[in-house]
Amino acid sequence: MADTVLRDLDIKQILQYHNCKYPCLMIDFAEEVIPGKSAKCHKNYTYNEWFFPAHFENDPNVPSSIQMEAMSQTLLMTFLTLPGYARINTACLRVNNLEFKRKIIPGERLDLNAELKMFRGG
Repeated sequence: MADTVLRDLDIKQILQYHNCKYPCLMIDFAEEVIPGKSAKCHKNYTYNEWFFPAHFENDPNVPSSIQMEAMSQTLLMTFLTLPGYARINTACLRVNNLEFKRKIIPGERLDLNAELKMFRGG
């Protein structure tokens, strides 16, 4: 498994590993996942997202909580892709060095990179 690299996972392939489904699945595509090590994913935000009408009507942007969930789901891909961990219920306990650079508006893409520093199965 150390040499395994998963590339170009679409929604259907992501759902083979993630338990989240629409509207809670916050990643659209995984460009590269190295199980047990790292993941590179992205989310395309369209005007159809359920949260845009409420956040904010005259200046729609992606809420920080939604962005954090997308980051968390990207991190989860680093170990949900390990043998025996697909689709398990789990949670991220800590996020370090989280930084928001600017607001994200409809029509933009959020690129996400996660590195797994520590993993304790079970």
